Amino acid sequence: MHHPFTEEDYLMRQASEEMQRIKDIEDSVLNFKREGVKTYVISCGVLYGQGEAVFESHFKKAWL
Repeated sequence: MHHPFTEEDYLMRQASEEMQRIKDIEDSVLNFKREGVKTYVISCGVLYGQGEAVFESHFKKAWL
């Protein structure tokens, strides 16, 4: 029987080895700090993590 996820379920999530490598790369990109450089991670139109406003109009145009 399927039970819906709750807010606490995220603590039990485990990324596959491949997805963990991708997440580690994303984290490295987002944590990169250099004056005058802004970094963003784009993933198939999924917007998350403080960069949504920059790309939202582009994704919306592509979607429509």
